[in-house]
Amino acid sequence: MSLDGPNGYFRGLLDLKEQTSIKIIDGGGVPHFNWTSDSENLIFYSDGKHYNYSVSEQKLTERTTIFSIGLFLLPGDKEFLAMKSDGFWIHDFNGKLKRKVTFNFPENWNIKSPIVSIDGKLVFFKTDGGPSIMAHWASIETGELLGSENARKFLKSRASPIFSDKPDTLYYWRGDTVRYFNLITRTFEDVPLHSPATWEFHSLGLRSLYNVN
Repeated sequence: MSLDGPNGYFRGLLDLKEQTSIKIIDGGGVPHFNWTSDSENLIFYSDGKHYNYSVSEQKLTERTTIFSIGLFLLPGDKEFLAMKSDGFWIHDFNGKLKRKVTFNFPENWNIKSPIVSIDGKLVFFKTDGGPSIMAHWASIETGELLGSENARKFLKSRASPIFSDKPDTLYYWRGDTVRYFNLITRTFEDVPLHSPATWEFHSLGLRSLYNVN
């Protein structure tokens, strides 16, 4: 977690099982936290540098910095997807660049809010700078842009979606329901929520729902 303490921002770790907390390092900026699949290593940015924190050893190591506007450790812990302003780059675990994907959007379009599916096959993101905010999704393996739609008309919600554990499926808060939307078939299912659950879901938001199994 990234918190603002008495002496400024810092990165910390909260152990929900043991109900303990650890301060890892002082620093700000967007952390883009990533866990290795064994939950032994937490990888994150702090003040523009890239770090690995070993939970079992309680040891912090500086890594080769992979610059991005959104960094995702892909399944298998062998590659990172680094989102860029005009596409994404694939790096190996140690930071070596393997390939680049560019979408050739208009120069004034800016990529924001990228998310990656749990199986590591799709990346979903939005762009602004044009007449309207657009939603896009692409194959990580091939780099092919699979869809581009007006975000408000397509999602019919202002909420920021996240990927569910269902293949190719987003879910997000929409009024008094959660909508599951399959990007490949473009079909959806709305699941009604009772008022308390709706309030809790809306207040938890995107980051609170990561790494919950």
